[in-house]
Amino acid sequence: MVQKSFFRKVAFGINPNEEVPANPLSWAQGQVHNTPPLTWEGLLPEQKKLRRNHALRDEKYDKLEKKFKNDNDAFLEAEENLNFEVGTNYYEALEINIRHHAAIHSGSPVFERLLWFWANHFAALETANPWFGFTGEYHRNVLRKNLTGSFAELVTAATTSRAMIESLDNSDSVGPNSIQGRKSRKQNKIVSINENHARELLELHTVSSKGGYTQQDVINLSKIMTGWQAHDNEPVKFNQRIHEPGEHIVFGKGYKQKGTNSKNKLLDVIPDLCARPSCREFIATKLCRHFICDEPTKEMVRPIVEEWEKTDGYLPSVHSALLEVIYHHNNNYKKFLNPEIWLVQLANMFDLNYPIEEKLMNHNFSSYPRLQRRIIDILEQIGHNPYRPRQPNGWPDTELEWVSPELIARRFQYPIKLMQFPLYKRRFPATDLNTIFGNNYENSEEIISYISKNNFDMDEFAGAVKTFAATGWSFYA
Repeated sequence: MVQKSFFRKVAFGINPNEEVPANPLSWAQGQVHNTPPLTWEGLLPEQKKLRRNHALRDEKYDKLEKKFKNDNDAFLEAEENLNFEVGTNYYEALEINIRHHAAIHSGSPVFERLLWFWANHFAALETANPWFGFTGEYHRNVLRKNLTGSFAELVTAATTSRAMIESLDNSDSVGPNSIQGRKSRKQNKIVSINENHARELLELHTVSSKGGYTQQDVINLSKIMTGWQAHDNEPVKFNQRIHEPGEHIVFGKGYKQKGTNSKNKLLDVIPDLCARPSCREFIATKLCRHFICDEPTKEMVRPIVEEWEKTDGYLPSVHSALLEVIYHHNNNYKKFLNPEIWLVQLANMFDLNYPIEEKLMNHNFSSYPRLQRRIIDILEQIGHNPYRPRQPNGWPDTELEWVSPELIARRFQYPIKLMQFPLYKRRFPATDLNTIFGNNYENSEEIISYISKNNFDMDEFAGAVKTFAATGWSFYA
């Protein structure tokens, strides 16, 4: 018998226009070896343009403040026009449309779900410029493109990305004995090493808080990371002038310069961190927690760790092992779905025309800022904007942190609000709920019977969506 909840655990359920795969595990494992092309045919914000627009906004904003210093209403109007011009009002919303479009239309929903996991694992905080969309570009062009190599390659790409360097303030870390550091100290300026990036690389991204590192390891890794910076809207670069010179020891091993600069030190230490037993144990446990249950067992974690050891952390193999573990334990555990997964899964299972009509995928996106912010606004209302994690450790994976009465109540409201908006009207015949629930639930008859007794207040299909969205069936996979 096909385990239909498996499709909801590892993907976004089965759309009514799809055939239910006869071999769910093979279906899932076949999606992890190659990066699917993005199905989005419209504007894709790239870092170069984002940086250019970022600089343009800073320049024009300062001029507006001076020009309208005595006319606040005129300033607010001018600021709004500027935000439209440079993308403040729509880049983040555009990125969420691209993300959700890939989830539903890429043909590889399992790959997309894994990407969502890793994007949250390597969470970047846009505290300085939360509106500008760097995080979406980072997810697409850094993480997505490195999910078919080794874990060490993925960590390296994330660690040296502009999003992570800016998020964790590594650009401001200057070695006291570096060329610039010595010069600044002679001028009685404060010179300091910022430990944020190094600590998160150890604690959140690789070996975990249980990995046995010391405060001296954090300090030495921070010294290794000096020089990696992204300043003044420029690409990431390694600046030898601010790098702390010398050999630095992390977990008992020394790392020193090999060529004309010290860029290699970080590139050498990352694979060593990823090869530590605590790292693979930590990541395997976190994967199981995200996809299977809040308290993974050693039996779940072990096969993933063993595959990691055999393949040196080759992600397609690690992901295949994970999927086999999920499939093996699927019937014994229910997993609470976070708000974003829940919303997109409803849209996919009910075949809503989501997230956007094809005709709006054009290069004049600024014409539709209010329209496109709708999804972002809904996600923020139900407590989960994936581009705005509140902490460097990302959004939580456990049920307890998502089940406040307010957040659950808000979930009831928003699927129907999507449907009431003309853009999202569905294309599937509204009467055939048997296909929708038969594709995704073993107890489809029970669900349909419940819905038929309770959808009083709206047309048949809209009432069915509203009723189902308010049940425990929709919250768990």
